[in-house]
Amino acid sequence: MNYLKSLRVEQHGAISCVHLATPTMDTLTYLACEEAIASGSVEVREVSDAGDVNSLEVLNNSDQFIFMMDGDMLEGAKQTRVLNTSVFLAPRSRTVVPVSCVEQGRWHYTSRTFRGSRSVAPRSVRAAKSESVAYSLRTSGRHTANQSRVWNEVSSIDGAHNVNSPSLSLADTYEHLEKDIDALTRLFQGVPESNGFAILIGKQLLGIDIFNRRNICASYLPKVLRAVAIEAVHLDPDVPMPKPTEASFRAVDFMDRLSDIESELHPSVALGEETRFNDDMATGFQLTYENSLVHQSVMVLEKTGGG
Repeated sequence: MNYLKSLRVEQHGAISCVHLATPTMDTLTYLACEEAIASGSVEVREVSDAGDVNSLEVLNNSDQFIFMMDGDMLEGAKQTRVLNTSVFLAPRSRTVVPVSCVEQGRWHYTSRTFRGSRSVAPRSVRAAKSESVAYSLRTSGRHTANQSRVWNEVSSIDGAHNVNSPSLSLADTYEHLEKDIDALTRLFQGVPESNGFAILIGKQLLGIDIFNRRNICASYLPKVLRAVAIEAVHLDPDVPMPKPTEASFRAVDFMDRLSDIESELHPSVALGEETRFNDDMATGFQLTYENSLVHQSVMVLEKTGGG
């Protein structure tokens, strides 16, 4: 993938963000999930009054395409959920989307519909989902995640930060760490010309997300940084950091090596198709629609130096 270009590296605390660009971008017009929910264009609700832990109903009442990202947190209704994969919704559509629960101790309504969140699920949760979704697609053709594994990851995060959540909610962990997360992420400015980013903690490359649109990339960057901050807030301030050139090289080189991973093509949840890859090096997918990239998500599983 030699098309990927590193534009600039921002480093604050233990986090490095490599801002990336592809030659082709902004070829599709659509809204992001949180914006669409806030405007009333999209309604997310339980599939029925009884509900289904691993499915939600999304009504796109607008004439626009809507993007929902893997790991998007949806709060409210009977319990907080996260998206199992990225979804590209058609205008004026109803779609049942696959989700995982990140609030194990609640199963009652606090609202009839879901609201968006300022955060996405942490990298460990997204990686656990991605690995099990890849297996599920191979064996059953469904975007199903291992719910027990997701709960274990959430419990581990809560425990690491001594969070006592009455409903075992990932959202409570974000709230508990809000001041530390804000202090660690508020200095990141982003790069308007970029449509992707790679994130490192110390010298460890964690993941890469690339979007079709620059404005969608800009809207998700703070959310992903908040998720990364959960892992970084209590690290030693003297953790070894890469030089900006080294961070850029790690990101671009890793994307080049993705071509060595065996991949499988699957129908997407809504519009488009997914190319899934999963091995000891990385897990993730590429969602495309009419030959245009919508979203590529890579979660690194191997040690790539340092950290």
